[in-house]
Amino acid sequence: MKPKQTPGLEVRTAGDEVLVHDAKQGKVHVLNATAGKILQLCDGSRTVEEIAVALANAFLTDTERVRPDVDAALVEFRGLGLLEA
Repeated sequence: MKPKQTPGLEVRTAGDEVLVHDAKQGKVHVLNATAGKILQLCDGSRTVEEIAVALANAFLTDTERVRPDVDAALVEFRGLGLLEA
């Protein structure tokens, strides 16, 4: 499985936060830096494991340490409609 953002999302960085405007649902989501990075990595070209590796590399930590965060974020993003089904 290669998670991919829902088309049409506007993603912008504002300081330490990432703002996600979902015009279809009329909502703006505010993500912390980690969640924002995970969402940005969801471009349809990476598996969940590859996203975890990229996140671990970005934050200079172990993949095993970030994998639960990646999994939880993906569940949350799906629930919010930020990822394609």
